[in-house]
Order: sequence, then C-alpha cells, then structure tokens
Amino acid sequence: MDTLKTQRRDIAAKAKKLRREGFVVGSLFGKEIKDSLLFKVDKLELAKFLRNNGKGSKVTLDIDGEKHLALIKSIDYDPFKGVINEMSLQELLKDEVVKSVAEIVIENRDKVQSGVLQEDLTEVSYSALPADLVDKIVIDASKLKFGEVVKVKDLEISKNPKLTIHTNPEAIILSVSASSINEEDTDEDTTESTTGVA
Repeated sequence: MDTLKTQRRDIAAKAKKLRREGFVVGSLFGKEIKDSLLFKVDKLELAKFLRNNGKGSKVTLDIDGEKHLALIKSIDYDPFKGVINEMSLQELLKDEVVKSVAEIVIENRDKVQSGVLQEDLTEVSYSALPADLVDKIVIDASKLKFGEVVKVKDLEISKNPKLTIHTNPEAIILSVSASSINEEDTDEDTTESTTGVA
C-alpha cells in the first residue's frame, strides 16, 4: 500500500492561492472524524503518486506524520487546464462497509485476435469491508475473439461473496466487433469486381 505524504492546511488558506503556489488541496472525512481534515500536497509529488493509484485505491494518508488508512473517493481533474483541482478521501474503519469503485484495466489491446475492441465501461461500483477492497480489474484482451462480449457478471469480482456489486451485472464492459478497415477493404474489392465485369 502506497503512502501519500501531505501537509495540514489551514481552513483560512484560500484554495486558489495554494494552487498558484503549486499545491493540490484535499480533504479526509470519516465516521470518526468530527470535521473533515484539510490538507495540501505538492502537485508534482501527487502526479507521481497517481501513476500507480487512483479513484478507488486504498492508501495510507500521511498528514504531517499523522497516518490514516484511507480510500480515494474522488479526484477533481480539470481537463482544459490539465491540472488536478482537489481530491477527497474517506478514512477506513475495520468494521465499516464502504462504497467504492474498481478501475477496469485493459491489457494487450493491440493483440486482439480478430475484430476491433470496443470499451463501454471503465469502472465497477461495489461495497465491501476495507480488507476486501479491490482497486483494479485486469482484463487480458489478447484472449478475446470476434463476437465475444465481457459483461460485469463475467468478472471474478462479481463472484466474490464478500462484495456487493452495484453496477448492472448485464452491463457490457468489452466487446469485439467487425473491423471497419476490413469492411472498407471488402467494399473496395466489390467495387473493383463490379468495374471489371462492366
């Protein structure tokens, strides 16, 4: 489990000012936290941390040396500016069920045996105790063939009795359809054949 080192943030400190100074602001909330704990983290350090962690990841949040077992609940990303505005984490308690998401990671996209890979879902929503949290679901695309479909109910996470899945079990995650390039080639071949006959 990775540790995110942060600094406590004064409630009077303006978020915009901190962002200009190179920080990302965040908060930690939980059942046993009276008020949210506010923190700030260097944006470059956070960028490195998020290479291996993201929404739904279980991490150790270090706020000036005070450590909390936490779940990343949300990351507010500004796609236009290409920056993270803020993030929110939930403190994890051993016996408290929490709602989270598992990110779907597709491996070997370029090795699909035939057809084109279509992705319809990027995460699965579920609830579980902290010890049973799952942050990533890895699917090997190289094993998929033309016409195959992967649904939520097909995943191992859906068969785990310790988890309650909230995403529709019939929801399609991946499918392999006909290649548009092949279709264009077929059309060209047909045109050429017709022209030759004429």
